[in-house]
Amino acid sequence: MTFGTLHLGPVIADFLDANREIEVDLVLDDQFSDLIEDGFDVAIRIADLVDSSLIVRRLAPSRSVLCAAPDYLQRHGMPETPDDLRRHNCFGYLYRDSGTDWTLNGAKGPVSIPLQGNLRANNGEVLRHVALAGTGIVALPSFIVGDDLRTGDLVEFLPECVPQTHSIHAVYPHRRHLTPKVRAFVDFLVTRFRPEPYWDLP
Repeated sequence: MTFGTLHLGPVIADFLDANREIEVDLVLDDQFSDLIEDGFDVAIRIADLVDSSLIVRRLAPSRSVLCAAPDYLQRHGMPETPDDLRRHNCFGYLYRDSGTDWTLNGAKGPVSIPLQGNLRANNGEVLRHVALAGTGIVALPSFIVGDDLRTGDLVEFLPECVPQTHSIHAVYPHRRHLTPKVRAFVDFLVTRFRPEPYWDLP
């Protein structure tokens, strides 16, 4: 839902302005939907996709970022290794497999860090706001915290320890069901969300 509110909304506004004959029904939901059974033309998914019955077009990378407010890091210290996170207030995202722990790249390979934080939430924007308040550490997509990193309101650390990024995809049923309006919409998304998306630019 956070990607939809922050980034999909403005793109849809531009798409509708350029395609005034098309109507869009937008449903924002973090739950997994069956496109065919639920009657959707296209979905945006941020995950590793395995369903071969769908056509997939990659829109952009989704890079995860470990970050915290400067005030928090000044009071509690900058983590220099994944193991340092064990003594920090780290917040979990409930819709991820990493809601109770983070798997990071350590010096000897992957290491699982149990989250000791006093907050877990199913919304990235809530976690961002709590991190901005200087309360703890978050692992969030850069499409949520990119502006905060540019302004210095949040500070990224241990980038080399964050596992490989997911991707943002447009997925839709087999091409024989693809209508011109859906093709136009997906093509429009591809032009806006590039391999180096704007939220990751310095």
